[in-house]
Amino acid sequence: MPWLRGARTVGIVVALLSTGARALAMDLPRRLVWRGTVATVEGYAGIFTARGRLIEGRDLITVFEGRFRCRGLGCPWRSGSAEIYPGGVFPRDAIGLVLLGGARAIYCVYDNHSPPGRFAIDGPYVCYTLAPPFPLPSHVASQGTMNLTAATE
Repeated sequence: MPWLRGARTVGIVVALLSTGARALAMDLPRRLVWRGTVATVEGYAGIFTARGRLIEGRDLITVFEGRFRCRGLGCPWRSGSAEIYPGGVFPRDAIGLVLLGGARAIYCVYDNHSPPGRFAIDGPYVCYTLAPPFPLPSHVASQGTMNLTAATE
């Protein structure tokens, strides 16, 4: 039966891909807490804390999802959601992408092309407005640097 051979091949490929994603996620801690500072280019600072739980995505994407809190004049807002992406093209313990969302129509992105290890976050971030209610195109609402260290919870 030629169709059965094709089905077996597809099944084996899917099994290998899913076990590879699970192997990556199994090496990662289940929960992490990031603590540190954010500073705007204007010189304002804030104390930042994020908590994330490891999520193994159905599309082979591994992410720490959780919430963040920020206190100080350098914060884009006081609390919101956080998506923190480990690995990818970087080593497993490197964070190359962070997405932050809050109650306001603003989202923030940390995108580091040479991230430090040990799940640290150290580099520039940019916050953009969402449209609507702001006019298109979206514009930069805030920018600065994040310096966060990670610890298991």
